[in-house]
Amino acid sequence: MADFLDEKLKEIDARLKELRPQVEEFKRLETARNALSGVTEDGTDSGTSRRRGPGRPRGSGSGRRGRPRGGNTRGKEALELVRSERPDVAVLDVAMPKLDGVELTRRLRSDPDTSAVRIVLLTARVQERDTDTGIAAGAHEYIRKPFSPQDLQERIAALLRQGSA
Repeated sequence: MADFLDEKLKEIDARLKELRPQVEEFKRLETARNALSGVTEDGTDSGTSRRRGPGRPRGSGSGRRGRPRGGNTRGKEALELVRSERPDVAVLDVAMPKLDGVELTRRLRSDPDTSAVRIVLLTARVQERDTDTGIAAGAHEYIRKPFSPQDLQERIAALLRQGSA
């Protein structure tokens, strides 16, 4: 019996080692999700509400290490966050106060330190010219609200795969 249990423990350890990269990718996706501005869990525009992650009580809007997160992130704060953190993917709302997502995209593209960051723009704007403006500014993806959170995750995962290829 002890040999059987030892073998099972070895199998579990091997599987955990296999899953570590997926856990890291999940953490990156979760960070991207938390950066969404003004979007609720179901993908609808929420105005000024803050997003809550699992286990986060209402009113706990600041992220790790006091960084701004979720529904009240301003464009200028997002610019500084991207410059300091240098994420693989930045998910930006077009309608952010102080600095909108399109202008933020232009600034990130023009800065050699952030020009490689892949950008996803989210918006409630539905005109074709709005999409063209976002893509021309340098966004890799332009997603209209309401959207499927799974679709967003899939697009982010695809961008991450492109970056590692």
